[in-house]
Amino acid sequence: GDGGGPKLAGAGGKKGQGSQGQVHCKDKAARRLEWWQRLNEVKPELTLPEPQKGPSGAAYEPALASEAATRSTAAAHEAVVSIARTRLGKGQDWLVRDSDYGEAPAHANVKAKVNAALVRAIIDVSSGDLEAELAADPRKILLLLDTPQYGTLRELVEAFPGLRCCQQAVMPQADLRHYFEMVRGSEFYPGVRAQRMDHWLCANAPIGLKCLAAFLDYECRLVGAVSAPPSPAGGTL
Repeated sequence: GDGGGPKLAGAGGKKGQGSQGQVHCKDKAARRLEWWQRLNEVKPELTLPEPQKGPSGAAYEPALASEAATRSTAAAHEAVVSIARTRLGKGQDWLVRDSDYGEAPAHANVKAKVNAALVRAIIDVSSGDLEAELAADPRKILLLLDTPQYGTLRELVEAFPGLRCCQQAVMPQADLRHYFEMVRGSEFYPGVRAQRMDHWLCANAPIGLKCLAAFLDYECRLVGAVSAPPSPAGGTL
């Protein structure tokens, strides 16, 4: 009987320690949840802009002025607004998002062609002197989506070496893991921002920035990936 006493006491002691550990874990989880909730309180307010108007006052459709084109533009805008409103109504306006590229790998050959086309387009819009144009006006920017490997920026730096260290090459990055990967290295120093694209657009709309070129490299369909909730159209409206 005496021999059983210490064993019971020891078992009871372990049980008590386990209960204390569970309480500690719950407190820690509650603190993390509170921190996350407080963090989400500081996100920018999203606004849904009206369709752009052309000189005639109708919805703007480049090179197309037919009534059918105007109706098509209005319908597309309303469809995207509906996506954004649904997301906001369900409380899905999170501060950050994890990246989800789906099961299909990125196609390197296609990516290389797209990057080359982007460089050519930027040379055209800047008359080949992009760095001078950026230096002359701090409000002029490039708006890019890129990964921690900096595939797109790397290609641009080949043509415009000054972009290696240029905060006017703005890169919103909603995935915090990718964000910290992008800012911990010393190969490039662009203007990476820990924000979703739509949050960045709304937060900086009043500043008067002038976007010379934008490259929104979403690896999914315009209305969203099957395996991921974000919609590129809804997220950049």
